[in-house]
Amino acid sequence: MIELKNITKKYGGVTVYENFDFAIEEGKITCILGESGSGKTTLLNMLAGLTPYSGTISPSLTCSYIFQQPRLVPSLTVMGNLSLVCKDRAAIRSMLARVGLEGRENSYPRRLSGGQAQRVAIARAFLYPSRLMLLDEPFSSLDLALKIKMAQLFLDIRRSDGRTAVFVTHDVDEALMLANDIAILRGGRVVRRLSPEGEPVADLFARQALRGELISALISE
Repeated sequence: MIELKNITKKYGGVTVYENFDFAIEEGKITCILGESGSGKTTLLNMLAGLTPYSGTISPSLTCSYIFQQPRLVPSLTVMGNLSLVCKDRAAIRSMLARVGLEGRENSYPRRLSGGQAQRVAIARAFLYPSRLMLLDEPFSSLDLALKIKMAQLFLDIRRSDGRTAVFVTHDVDEALMLANDIAILRGGRVVRRLSPEGEPVADLFARQALRGELISALISE
């Protein structure tokens, strides 16, 4: 269990979190669902140690990150980008095959589509030897069909990997597709938390019975 206790985070005179407690079950995908400005990205940055805060997060784990944009180094090939986190070229080629990019190791980011670049970002996150994976709305800029494909790809790799993941989104359908545990965040506090039955699947219809409940919790005052 990863435990956040008595967390307080302020930006100048703006309080994002105050005396905030939260627990993340290891080996699961926890989704933080909320509107823009609810503190989702700040929570990820605190977990990654990228922003100061008061309180405790224990244990402190090595993290890999998948961002909304792929953030590839444009002057490096796909192999060069992935070699920044992994020196095993055979492992890189194996991961590229798993994400559907076999034979693209010598391509530069400018030669990749948006979906292909995000596949490289997913490969990079799994190649990095982290214990915790953080996902900051990585599929929000993709069209629906590609979003479902990327969600399925992530779930397929993670199923054999078993890594703990924290995923933030404002999209109810993404939360239903990807999460073992969903926490709705508003104003720096969790207003609702639920655990859908079964393992997550990238299927828009598999958990639709919960969709209305999540939307109601998101928009309620």
